[in-house]
Amino acid sequence: MNYRVEIIDKSGEKTILKRIVLNIVIDRRLDMQTASATVVVQDVKSKVHNLYNFGYTDGIIANGNYIRIYISDKIQFTGIIRNFEISDEAKTININCHDIGCKILRPIDGGVPYHVFNNITATQLISNMAIKAGLGTPKFDIISANNYTIKDLKMQYDVQMSDIIDEALKTLEARARVLKDGTYKVEKLYPDYKASDVENKINYDFYYEDFVRISKANRKRGSETLYNRVLVRHANDKYNVFEDPSMVAYLGYINFKEIESPLGDTVDKRQKVASRFFLDCWRENSNVDVVATKGNPDLDLGKIVRIRLNEMIGHYMITGIRTELTNEGNYIDQISLDGMRENANIEKLSNGNYTLKEGDS
Repeated sequence: MNYRVEIIDKSGEKTILKRIVLNIVIDRRLDMQTASATVVVQDVKSKVHNLYNFGYTDGIIANGNYIRIYISDKIQFTGIIRNFEISDEAKTININCHDIGCKILRPIDGGVPYHVFNNITATQLISNMAIKAGLGTPKFDIISANNYTIKDLKMQYDVQMSDIIDEALKTLEARARVLKDGTYKVEKLYPDYKASDVENKINYDFYYEDFVRISKANRKRGSETLYNRVLVRHANDKYNVFEDPSMVAYLGYINFKEIESPLGDTVDKRQKVASRFFLDCWRENSNVDVVATKGNPDLDLGKIVRIRLNEMIGHYMITGIRTELTNEGNYIDQISLDGMRENANIEKLSNGNYTLKEGDS
């Protein structure tokens, strides 16, 4: 198996590790803001004196150094060394890493009490936050018609950059993640899908026949996380109420939740926020099938898999991948698969008066 680990120290010098690499584990999921990786290598400091250096910031293996992992000459992970652990007994080093998405998990700060964003588009706002965090210019693959101009958004200094980005994503029907090569990408929330795709054998990326089903994670269904009526509020007197008729029929009663949308200043934007909310409710309350199969360096999050589960052929979206590779040549992907759902017109405009008067509690 062809694989290698590249570590770039703070001076920019690159070191390639291959023969001393014993094990690689990469874990990435759509519902996690950062991906993680653990690399186990032989402790050969007696031969490579600058392999690590406790008490100092230099060394090949050092906190904050950049790391890249390749399998079959294809990039699989780009990140930063978070910490490392040395086992004197096993004579190994565990290198723990996370991808560069961790950079946006910091307050916007800037030395001022508030940041005001005015007359910039939603995609420009996301780009500004990504560049400020050190992620570079994002790659966009969204529905361009959803982009719009932000008129007046005021954010306090201690708000995380990731939270500001997420508010924009809700109104764009999009999600953001760090790709394997370190690129920050903003993409459509869900792939285009129709139930007829399964019968017509179209619109999927991978077909799996050879796999082992590891588990079926039964997510909890209930009023705690399944809501079929949502109030999306932009301001006290600027809001809309939406319902998901299919979820109303499923639950048999109304379960209500209110959410705020700092960017939802129009009905259309609030409707997009509601659509994402309902789709996430369905996905978070559906079963997840986890299968293990031969490793595939081209596999990625958000891709569509055609596979037979529960005695039926279906299309599933990849929402998690745990890759493990050993120096003995074992290369396995554990894939988390979510059932797909058509997302056209899931939310229906409802009614209700939720304007609070001054003094109401």
